Amino acid sequence: MWGDDPGLRFLDQDEELILAEFEYLPMLLNAIDDSSYTGAKINILIEAVCILLYNYSHESEEYSDSEKVEREQIAKQIRQELTTRKQIILESQAYMRDYVTEVVYPQIGIAVDGQSLT
Repeated sequence: MWGDDPGLRFLDQDEELILAEFEYLPMLLNAIDDSSYTGAKINILIEAVCILLYNYSHESEEYSDSEKVEREQIAKQIRQELTTRKQIILESQAYMRDYVTEVVYPQIGIAVDGQSLT
């Protein structure tokens, strides 16, 4: 229902932030791959997965060493999933937040604003 109706929203803004939870990753990926959702909804789902990688890429002293290892394993899994979906990410690029693309794109092999990935 949500995916078919471009006017239906959880909130007026920031739906991608609400959806950016690791427990939702399989659902998000299935919905992206299903291709039956509207373009606007696919953009929200792609951005949610990119935000998820952004969140798990963040290093902080607040995490223990074991938590850091777990977070890196999760980030690796998300990176792999995003890497296989580069084309759809590029198609949704106009909807991505700059702070997300600056962190996420280099991790999945997409250049940011013409910068080289060397």
